[in-house]
Amino acid sequence: MQPLIDNARTFGQRPEEFAGHAEGQSPEVLFITCSDSRVVPALITGARPGRLFELEASHLGLEIVDKGAGPVQAHLTGNATFLRLPKILEGLEALPRDRPVELDLSGLHHLDHACRTALENWAERHSATGSDPVKVTKPEKAGV
Repeated sequence: MQPLIDNARTFGQRPEEFAGHAEGQSPEVLFITCSDSRVVPALITGARPGRLFELEASHLGLEIVDKGAGPVQAHLTGNATFLRLPKILEGLEALPRDRPVELDLSGLHHLDHACRTALENWAERHSATGSDPVKVTKPEKAGV
């Protein structure tokens, strides 16, 4: 972390590193990725600042399966980050409170701390409504 802070503090003191970009940017390529903050397109492509226009998309899917009887299943896939919390919670809050719920997180590639905490709190609140406790299937990847 300290190198990031040091570079941010000395940014204005290193004009020679960015002198070639004073005229503005002239990206030659639009590089579109579906990723999260761990992917840095310029490192992958070797592009210098101003040469690559980056567009990153982070996918999140929430599929609700309700067969009318038995538990309602909610499947989360993709990247669950705090930016997606409103969408996730809106979908989960709409689930019936009088039915058991199975929350499947095994399709997640990334689950940040804010989402993990919000999902745990939601499961606790939903379970307290008198229904069976929410059954949670954890993400398959270690570290998710």
